[in-house]
Amino acid sequence: MTQLLRASAWLVCAVFALIGLAKPYFPTHVGFFVYPDRHWAFGLIRDTQGSSEILGVFVIPIALSVAAFLLLTLDRDRACS
Repeated sequence: MTQLLRASAWLVCAVFALIGLAKPYFPTHVGFFVYPDRHWAFGLIRDTQGSSEILGVFVIPIALSVAAFLLLTLDRDRACS
């Protein structure tokens, strides 16, 4: 169970890093979007028609900070724990 949780956390870390690095290349499709019917989406979004992007370029440092935090948390030596 611990291995599955650890692998899932590494995947989430990679996804946040990908979101942070993809924003400069796909600025209209990456971010935190809110739609008129009040639902929201975060990440790499295909259909952004009618939505408002809330975070703008601030999604880059937020996503990379979350990825760095997860990396530092997950990259501990097992002998130390």
